[in-house]
Amino acid sequence: MKRILMTGLALVSFWASAQSVRVDFEEYDLKNGLHVILHEDHATPNCCSFNNVPCRC
Repeated sequence: MKRILMTGLALVSFWASAQSVRVDFEEYDLKNGLHVILHEDHATPNCCSFNNVPCRC
């Protein structure tokens, strides 16, 4: 019973902390129809692409 209670409490606290995150972003529609969502984050240098086009980072 104690394990179930602790698991439930952990899940509730995780859900409450996940709901308070706010991410600032900008959205653009380019002339060629591409929809861009831009979020600047200087914490980690990385790059990702979601359209199967190789990216040089």
